[in-house]
Order: sequence, then structure tokens, then C-alpha cells
Amino acid sequence: MSLLIIGATGTLGTQLVREALNHGYDVKCMIRNWNKASYIKTLGAKLVYGDLRWPESMAEAFEGVTAVIDASVTRWQDLAHMRQIDWEAKLALLEYAKAAKVQHYMFCSIYSAHLYPQLMLMKFKADFEQKLANSGLNYTICRFAGFYQALISSYALPILDSRTIWLLNKPTKIAYIDAREAAQLMIQRLPQPIPEFNLLGPKAWSAEQMISLCEQLCGKKAKIIRVNLRWLQMLEIFLQWFEWTYPLSQQLSWSRILDEQLEIKFSYAQISLEEYLQEYYNQILSKLATSDLK
Repeated sequence: MSLLIIGATGTLGTQLVREALNHGYDVKCMIRNWNKASYIKTLGAKLVYGDLRWPESMAEAFEGVTAVIDASVTRWQDLAHMRQIDWEAKLALLEYAKAAKVQHYMFCSIYSAHLYPQLMLMKFKADFEQKLANSGLNYTICRFAGFYQALISSYALPILDSRTIWLLNKPTKIAYIDAREAAQLMIQRLPQPIPEFNLLGPKAWSAEQMISLCEQLCGKKAKIIRVNLRWLQMLEIFLQWFEWTYPLSQQLSWSRILDEQLEIKFSYAQISLEEYLQEYYNQILSKLATSDLK
């Protein structure tokens, strides 16, 4: 099977490339930035140029393709290109996939995206899920709440470096998952299309619980500043009335929805956050100790 991976240089995409190659797939990656793609080329993937901002450039990537995994996404801060990449480009990708008569289209979405239409990225994800469902293709929608890898820059490193962490004043619980395990589960499902596949971690963690775990593992105390959720909501409503403050309003909306509790109904994942962070701290503390001895 020839597999096209879109978003191959991202956190999840890189793991998908590695796992697909390990399973014997002929992997092709649509790439815009060749410098960022040098690593996945060394793994054995074929690189082909394609820019999500320029739909005409994507045609070559679909030649001879039998399956597609779209793991591409804009960051929520990049509002200027979000519609172009997470809506218009997705529609173009879908048309190319139908023309190529791909056997399976796997799309990476966000868990509970349909509940937050006020957020541009969430709306695009939820709307495209409907487009894909009505496309006539065999498809799988993979939904994530977040990846362990993102917690390194949010919590693990700031605590180690004695930097301040900003938290809402109410607990939040999110079922993050290891991107490596998520990729394994997705590739395992590739031969057998199922419409929906929620990829959540084995346990939902609040920020406070994650910080406490990091403190135990690295032996340092976190510096925390708490933000009042009520004032955050009022500021969000005020800012959305002005065009020049709309991006900030979107940022505050992301902060506010993180106050929601994402219930875990079922989890396929086995790797715990404790195991992941223990592995990370073992590696980095070992490197620091070696550096100190030199």
C-alpha cells in the first residue's frame, strides 16, 4: 500500500512516518519546507513538494496513492493562514483523494471540536469531519485531546529552568496521549477503516497534577501564577468586538475551554504520563549530570 502522509514534520506526523515504514508501507510525504524534512528523509520516506497554501501544488503528491493520513494543522496563533490551510486546503485535499480513488482517508481532528464553534480551528475541524463523512470515501476520523510531547515545553522544562507557569484558578483534566503510541494505534487501524477513533490517554490529568508529578521527578518546586477565570471570560467577550484584538480573543477562548472536563469513555492507550515524564527526566538529568562533570 502506498501511503501519503500530510503534516509529516509535526509531532504526530514524524511518528506516523516512522511507524508506517516499520510496517512496510511505501511512504510518501507532502513537504513544503525541505530543511525541516531532512530527518524523515533519512528514515526512508519519499518526499514530494506540496504547499497547503497553494492547492495546485498538491496534485503530484496523490499520484499512485492508495491511502492518506492528514496530520497537518495550523497553530491557533496563526489566524492569518488558518482558513486557508485548515479549511480551503482540506477541501482541496479531499477532492484530490476522490480523484485518486484512495482506499482510506485518515483525518486528524480535535476531541469534542464540535462543542466549540466560537473557535475558528475547532469549527474548521468539525465542519471538515462532516465533509469527509459525506465524501463517499472509506475514512477514519482520529480525535485527540493533546500529546505528552507538548507538556515538555509547558511544564517539564519551565519547572526545571525555574520559569513561571500561568494557570487558571480552576482545575482542568485532559487525557493527553504519547504521540508515539498514537501513531502506532493509527497505523494498526489503517488496513481496517472505522469511521471514528478517539485517541485519548489512559488517565485525565489536571495542570496541578502534572506540575506535582514534574516536581517529584525533577526535585524542583514550580513557580505558579494563577489567573481568575471570570475575568478571563469578561476580557474575551470585550476583545472580540475589535478586529485588531480578535486574535487575543481567540487565545483567551482556548484558555477558557481548557476549564472543561474531557471525560474519558474508553482509551486504547497504555503508556502513562508517569512513564513518559520519567523517561524524559531520566534522559535530561543524566545529560545535565554528565555536563557538570566535564
